[in-house]
Amino acid sequence: MYGKINKENIEPNSKESMWALREEAAHYSKYRREYDELRKAYLQDYITKEELKTLRRQLKSGDATGAMQGLAVLMGRWTRRV
Repeated sequence: MYGKINKENIEPNSKESMWALREEAAHYSKYRREYDELRKAYLQDYITKEELKTLRRQLKSGDATGAMQGLAVLMGRWTRRV
């Protein structure tokens, strides 16, 4: 019924995953305010989930100014509709 425990699945490449985790943490701490702005816009229904994902991918790739400009365009679009 149950398979054998594979030790590689428990701690796969622990050194590599540790460095990747540190890089992600450093990236988040650098762009924390931008991520918070995107999250607030999504929670307040200013942007859709697809738009949120697109802007987060853009921010994660290192284009913070482009992501924030995109958010500004989307926020402006929303305010014009009302």
